[in-house]
Amino acid sequence: MLQASTLHYKIKELKPVAYDWLLKIPAEMWSRHAFDKRLKNDHVTNNISESFNHWVEDLRSKPVLTLVDGLRTKLMCRLQKRKLKGLKMSGDLVPNVVKELNKSRKSLESVIF
Repeated sequence: MLQASTLHYKIKELKPVAYDWLLKIPAEMWSRHAFDKRLKNDHVTNNISESFNHWVEDLRSKPVLTLVDGLRTKLMCRLQKRKLKGLKMSGDLVPNVVKELNKSRKSLESVIF
């Protein structure tokens, strides 16, 4: 993989105007080399914002106070549903974690024995 400084010089050779333009922007805003390759922040942020926008879709056209009150109501209802779901659970772990642990245990059993 080419180092960032090498890429800078290649850009400068190909298009000096583009190089000057890029220098005006903070490097963390445009250079992918500075970030962990495993992270996909742009997708996560986009999915979160799309999910939130869909969740508040019916409130978006409301006046500010109505919108805020609607958000409060939606959030309270969501928290109440989660609380009731949590009260129905037994044990120290949530069901999804138990399933994953059981899968891991089974795969380890086949390796060990």
